[in-house]
Amino acid sequence: MITIALPKGRIAEQTLEKFEKAFGEKFEFEDRKLILKKAGFTFLNVRNQDVPTYVMYGSADLGVVGLDVLEEKEYDLVKLLDLEIGKCKVAIGLKAGDSIDWNKSSIKVATKHTTIAKKFFESKAMAVELVKLYGSIELAPLVGLSDCIV
Repeated sequence: MITIALPKGRIAEQTLEKFEKAFGEKFEFEDRKLILKKAGFTFLNVRNQDVPTYVMYGSADLGVVGLDVLEEKEYDLVKLLDLEIGKCKVAIGLKAGDSIDWNKSSIKVATKHTTIAKKFFESKAMAVELVKLYGSIELAPLVGLSDCIV
């Protein structure tokens, strides 16, 4: 039996839909259950950030997770396949009507993706101060905590 760790929510649903198409039967977690066993597979319904941990420690053979999760923590895992689900992009955001002088010596950037943001700004040879936040990132420039967000 192959065990696959899935992040809760939309990515899990989209992944299970791919298994439904491949096997011709319904794959879904019942109620609030965290384990689904079907067609020789065991699916674990875990937090997005925990998927790589389940794989690294051998509790899951495979995991499905967004590339942002792998790149942010720089896990030493093999990326087997792009399922072409859960697409998103990383962007710089400002307060409406604001602009940034990218030449000034200190630009503060609020983000929950510090590793990804750091790599981006370094690739552009831009010195920025990163402010790590865990939620409501868009609030930071509105209250003066940062110049922009990533």
